[in-house]
Amino acid sequence: MLEESPFCDRCFWSGMRRFSIPITVPDENGEVMMYNEKDFSLPTHCILHGDNGDIWIPCCCNLPTLKTYTSDRTYVGKTKYVCDEYLCVPKLRTYDANDNPMYMIRPETCCAGCCPVCGTGCDKGSQCCYLPFYIHDHSTMQIVAGAPGGKGMPAQIRNVWAGFKRECCTSADNFFVVFPEGSSTALKAALLGSTALLDFTVFEEKQGGCLIVSW
Repeated sequence: MLEESPFCDRCFWSGMRRFSIPITVPDENGEVMMYNEKDFSLPTHCILHGDNGDIWIPCCCNLPTLKTYTSDRTYVGKTKYVCDEYLCVPKLRTYDANDNPMYMIRPETCCAGCCPVCGTGCDKGSQCCYLPFYIHDHSTMQIVAGAPGGKGMPAQIRNVWAGFKRECCTSADNFFVVFPEGSSTALKAALLGSTALLDFTVFEEKQGGCLIVSW
């Protein structure tokens, strides 16, 4: 997935920028299968640099939202970053084409839901894995079973090790996705959009995508 975004947005307000990510067929023709589009938004948090250290301030309005469309621009769903009382746990909510909430995507937690629980390292199917973001049913908040292609793993999105060369020389991320069992093609497309927003809000912001103010 390659991002298309305005030059000024990337240079001056990267953590709030607009972008479009078309997903194409991986062949020489590169036909577009779907689009993921995000409008201008606030970042998930701001960092104030002061003489006595940094202050981390969460943003809880106009948060990043990514909408997903088919190649003929039919709306199939969206994903929104969620701000609630558990500020240390990043989470996304995925909606269907009628804007009904379907899934909550977040890591497992401890300390009464206040802190994320890290993953278990490596597995054969996806190389070295970091923090798994499990896909929960929005109504029950139970982790959803994965589709047969997931080889028994629950539905989830993981940022995985891309190899020494890519990790050292680029800022690109690799993701391993297990779709929920029985999910429709439209919801799978929306979950690919969720993966793009997860990369933007969680993994990219660790590299400076937040709003930084010095005083």
